[in-house]
Amino acid sequence: MHGFWIKDNLIIEITGSSHIGIITLHPKLFEMTLKSVKHLFKKHHEKLFTEGNAREELIKLAAQNAWIRVRKYPTYWSIQFNDLKKRKAAIYNFVFWAIKNKMLMKHDSVKFTGFDDGTQFQQMASEFLRENKKYEKIIKLKVVSHSQLYFLSNSDKQRK
Repeated sequence: MHGFWIKDNLIIEITGSSHIGIITLHPKLFEMTLKSVKHLFKKHHEKLFTEGNAREELIKLAAQNAWIRVRKYPTYWSIQFNDLKKRKAAIYNFVFWAIKNKMLMKHDSVKFTGFDDGTQFQQMASEFLRENKKYEKIIKLKVVSHSQLYFLSNSDKQRK
């Protein structure tokens, strides 16, 4: 199954890993600390990297920091975010990119969920693009695999 984290023009492809695994291994990328991540797992009496209550909290915290979680399930795609108005351009660009790269098909069903704004709807990818054409921008997306994150994090440190 395909999985992604998206923020602005950055797409992190996490197939072969998990969303929670990426947060746990790279907490600074999500504006968290390893200590705070470990604290949430401990609070819920869960082991690191497990898919439970800590996972839900961490995904919502990442969304509050402008991250968008995308996962392909057998019958639909799920896109989770904090606020649709704030994230619509990034979501539009991801859907456009994913269709262009033949990961997402135009007729695929996409479930949109906003944690903070209460958004909940499901529609075909092509319908979402058509209804939100005003967000179409020609931007250069930076796509990295989860194995490239270490190098991305280090290059960001060197620039500062």
